[in-house]
Amino acid sequence: DHRDLHLSIRRQRQMCIRDRFFNNNKFVGSFPSYKDIPYLEIKRECCFIGRSNVGKSSLINSITGTKKLAKTSKTPGRTQAINIFVISEKINMIDLPGYGFAKVSKVARENLMTLIEEYIENRDKLDHVFLLIDSKVGVCLLYTSPSPRDQRGSRVPWSA
Repeated sequence: DHRDLHLSIRRQRQMCIRDRFFNNNKFVGSFPSYKDIPYLEIKRECCFIGRSNVGKSSLINSITGTKKLAKTSKTPGRTQAINIFVISEKINMIDLPGYGFAKVSKVARENLMTLIEEYIENRDKLDHVFLLIDSKVGVCLLYTSPSPRDQRGSRVPWSA
């Protein structure tokens, strides 16, 4: 049918435009704090957050159509900094450290949580936060906590 052919051509054109947009990407750097991120003229940011090994880096690779843009590992907790990728000089994709079952010390785990919280609370360019949930693990307390701080601004423990 003529309409099906037209839709197919239109869909292919849209995919081609999408592929060109996401294939123009580069790794900016890995930063231990949001304060260390250099000024970038990019006006928009989105970040990916979730438990260790939920697939944040793999998702970035899938979206961009590359296999090695964001480093992946079978070992939980490998990402321990804020990793920034620029897509077509228009948007920053941020790969945040995971939380949960990574084998790190309690102090290191608390530092990673602080890193994540401070990034989300202080980045004015941040437009979207994508929370990845492992369907095998389900929703954990972090997802249901309304805020990491109470009304006085004091830090609320995640396990509370």
